[in-house]
Amino acid sequence: MSEKDHDDVRAQRYALHGAGDSLYTHAAEKTSTGVLGWAVALTLIFSFMELVGGLMANSLALIGDAGHMVTDSASLFFALVANRIAMRGADADHSFGHGRVEVLAAFVNGLVMLGVVIWLFVEAANRIAEPVAVSGPMVMGIATAGLLINIGVAWTLSRDQESVNTRAA
Repeated sequence: MSEKDHDDVRAQRYALHGAGDSLYTHAAEKTSTGVLGWAVALTLIFSFMELVGGLMANSLALIGDAGHMVTDSASLFFALVANRIAMRGADADHSFGHGRVEVLAAFVNGLVMLGVVIWLFVEAANRIAEPVAVSGPMVMGIATAGLLINIGVAWTLSRDQESVNTRAA
């Protein structure tokens, strides 16, 4: 191939290059997908353990945090799905690709969290009306483990600042 032919091929590649076609972007999104998958699994498993511990200790704080971690898991799952959809290239119906689905997933995450806050408010009002004894040492042990897991997941996710969806999760 002559130098002119190489230039023509390069020009065609640039002409066909669309938003989101960068190899860097796709590599970052694949990394986000793997990190999000582990974060979903870890938070979901611990939320179940926290729910069981909260029921055993009569702790609304642990049950509430278990609900919070379930919504975190759901948020991370939405982010994971949105991340995978966003990795799809442009097509006839989506000329700029599917990247905007991440913004929609972040919005859904916010709505889910609002629902949990409302539920916790109602349950807290019920507990104020009818207090119960709580096992403090069990609550502290489980809460400390939950805090460490949340810090680890937050730290891991904070390293991916490219995706608005991952930041929202």
